[in-house]
Amino acid sequence: GRGGGGGGRGGPATDDPPEEGSLHRAVVKQVRAFGVFVEMQGFRRWGLVHLSQLSNHWESNREDSDEQKIDAIKGVVSEGEQIWV
Repeated sequence: GRGGGGGGRGGPATDDPPEEGSLHRAVVKQVRAFGVFVEMQGFRRWGLVHLSQLSNHWESNREDSDEQKIDAIKGVVSEGEQIWV
């Protein structure tokens, strides 16, 4: 699905957003210059993890090109990787 929506694979899924502060296993689906889209278990819609929330070990610079930001993000996570969000 483009721009959202995962599948209901693995059991029932909800359209409700996750509870704030909750922790979920997710798979990175797309890497963008502003963050990554993830498919969370138990949810139909994809979530967005903003680049400022991806790591405490690097910072992006506003002057960086989109390609530079994507390369930096891919140094932290990659498409298909399972992560906790």
